[in-house]
Amino acid sequence: VGLDMTQWFTPTAENFFCRVGRDSIVKAICAAKGVPAKRSWQKLKKSELAALAEREIAGTGWLPEPLKA
Repeated sequence: VGLDMTQWFTPTAENFFCRVGRDSIVKAICAAKGVPAKRSWQKLKKSELAALAEREIAGTGWLPEPLKA
């Protein structure tokens, strides 16, 4: 189809990260940034981790697997 979902969807804490598990949030950050998980992320509340993911992933073009072309 050739649809580029990065033009239509940006994952945020509200619309995506608060709706998935902590492991999925950490994997998303790692995949988008190309970095290993940090121990400090383990200590964050899920809402804080979701907000961190939103900030870290902004502008990277990362999408959840079902939305990737």
